[in-house]
Amino acid sequence: MASKKASIAVLGVTGAGKSTFIQTVTGRDDVIVGKGLKTQTIDISSYVFDYNGVCFELVDTPGFDDTELSSEEILEQLITYLASNYEKGHLLSGILYLHPIYYTRVQGSTMAQLRVFEQLCGPDFYQNIVLGTTFWETIDEQTAVERENEFYTTAGFFGDMKDLGAKTARIYRSRDSCLGALNMFAGNSFAALKVQEEISVNGTDIRSTTAMQALSEEASKLKIKQEEQLRIERDEAERKVRENEERIKAAEERRARVLEAERQEEEERCEQELQNLRLIQHSRVSLRHRGSILCDKACNQHIHSNAPRVTEYWKCRKCKVVTCEPCYNSGGKVAHYEWCPYQNLP
Repeated sequence: MASKKASIAVLGVTGAGKSTFIQTVTGRDDVIVGKGLKTQTIDISSYVFDYNGVCFELVDTPGFDDTELSSEEILEQLITYLASNYEKGHLLSGILYLHPIYYTRVQGSTMAQLRVFEQLCGPDFYQNIVLGTTFWETIDEQTAVERENEFYTTAGFFGDMKDLGAKTARIYRSRDSCLGALNMFAGNSFAALKVQEEISVNGTDIRSTTAMQALSEEASKLKIKQEEQLRIERDEAERKVRENEERIKAAEERRARVLEAERQEEEERCEQELQNLRLIQHSRVSLRHRGSILCDKACNQHIHSNAPRVTEYWKCRKCKVVTCEPCYNSGGKVAHYEWCPYQNLP
């Protein structure tokens, strides 16, 4: 029979492996382990087993980012449980806080949960805390070590509690690894958490505890941050829409300019053709009405620009060249010319 006792609460985000850890060390089949993203643990449950002369009581708790309950409901449930046990004289030997090593970055919600966790425990309880990183076998060791270093060096994360006495552990899926983490609590004395003293000693209402106030403050900060992020994303989306509209408008304007240039070019071409036709028509009319006619004295074509305006013309029967009557008379009235009225000129 075990001569020592140790009561340990297992806390952490949903999916950190809390129920898996308890099932691994206890070997019990009634520990419900989640297989997906949905939370399995929604109530606080305790499991007792003996190991190496110590009777361990492991308290399984819902994750802080539970899919079924709000953060406020989870914290109120946990505080109620701790306060009730304090009244009964049941204190904790420590808290095992689990966090997956595969998390690629420290998220704002995780930072907020740690702030609440710190206020729940209080600095005097930090030496009874073990910060365990889980799922080491899921990624390569070098990457895991780099992330572990980030967890302990990032301001406001695990490093603060570690500096004030909290222990650290790398937890693998093997039972020996899990038991090694539990052995870190074997020599701990039972101690009260800050929230237990606030309620049971100072008579503070649950809603007024520093843990609840910290949750409210962090929730407000997170809401403001999320709203700011949404605003940035909305502004970015609107900017992209405007840029797209401007690109479309610019393309339409370029197309309109091209069409207008083509239209003007076509108009100019048509106008030029019309001018050419007018010049041709004008030249024909000029030939007949300006007095500039084709004249020939010996069937040689030439332009007689200074011909008088007359109505009597002669046309050669052979080459159809027209000559005015003065030129015809001066040429000796060639026999093969015939008289041609003005209106019948070619």
